[in-house]
Amino acid sequence: MNLTKGDIPKLVRQIGIPASVGFFFHTMYNVVDTFYAGLISTESIAALSISFPIFFIIIALASGVATGTTVLITNKLGAKNDASASRYAIQGVGYGLIVGAILSFGGYFSSPFLLGLLGASGSYLDIALSYINIVFYGTIFFVLPQVINATLQSQGDTKSLRNVMVIGFFVNLILNPILALGWLGFPKMGVAGIALATVLIQIGSTIYLFGKAKHTSLWTNVRKRSFLPAMRIYKDISVQGFPASLNMVTVAIGIFIITYFVSPFGAAAVAAYGIATRIEQIFLMPTNFLQTQISQTIKTHKALQQ
Repeated sequence: MNLTKGDIPKLVRQIGIPASVGFFFHTMYNVVDTFYAGLISTESIAALSISFPIFFIIIALASGVATGTTVLITNKLGAKNDASASRYAIQGVGYGLIVGAILSFGGYFSSPFLLGLLGASGSYLDIALSYINIVFYGTIFFVLPQVINATLQSQGDTKSLRNVMVIGFFVNLILNPILALGWLGFPKMGVAGIALATVLIQIGSTIYLFGKAKHTSLWTNVRKRSFLPAMRIYKDISVQGFPASLNMVTVAIGIFIITYFVSPFGAAAVAAYGIATRIEQIFLMPTNFLQTQISQTIKTHKALQQ
């Protein structure tokens, strides 16, 4: 897709609609997790609910790295500097690996305190940790798909991410009962199985998106030394991506605060809040994401024409 040509409303439809469809299925993915957690126990739903703001911070920071990388790649493509765009794409992946490792390490050691602050204790805390710790083991695979997708999105490809989200939803429908409930002779893992299913899907998403990205012009003739850290580029990505991350982090903090005040009423109240949040997401996320895509499409279109 050539983002320098065509009218903006058409580009919005071509870019925004596939992305919006993908994020609708991403929202339903979370609903599936909540559904199967409910089949296990009320505490299991509550465990997912109190883990959500912590998990959302991972997504927020990963999104910031991806947004910064996308913007910088787009600017270089608009300047007809494909070599520099390629360098930003590759360095973005390297930066994503570092951010993922830091989040994994920091999250694993801080989660007992944060979950305890939200009122989790005893078996309730153990269940929550069994979920979030597996997520932290696979944090890199939550960051990489978003950063790799920057290569695709900067060139107008939102269909690949849509495919990942739609396929991930259906794979999650299959893996959750197998791993969480012990279907087909597998050991019953509870919410740890829900987390493991998510990590496995993220690994598959990373492989798929990388396969798509490496066939673009930005990943041709890549050398190993291209992955050596370039602090100037890391700084550029941070400057561009931090405001986007901060916006999402404030949402996570808001959810954390609400959960904090709901927690004294017990695990059932936290579980109820988590279920209500999922229902709210069904109606709000696709619309909000489409609005974001319209704004980003306009900015991308202008950047590429400069």
